[in-house]
Amino acid sequence: MDSTKLLSISSGQSSSELSYEQEFDDIAKRFKEVDIGGKLTIKNKLREIAYPDMTSMCPPREKVKTKDSQTRKEKNA
Repeated sequence: MDSTKLLSISSGQSSSELSYEQEFDDIAKRFKEVDIGGKLTIKNKLREIAYPDMTSMCPPREKVKTKDSQTRKEKNA
């Protein structure tokens, strides 16, 4: 059996049909119509697509304090 046939995935569309232009036009139109919150949401989603290696997460500002946590030395004493 030919291994290339196993790895072949067909979407049922030719490469000329796989265009993103209509979607980009729709996104640009919607971007103009929404309020500032909607614009930020659209921009953040586009950033996630354009830069998948980046993250919007930030490290905590300070060390998280655990309430009444005992260290190993205190438990054994």
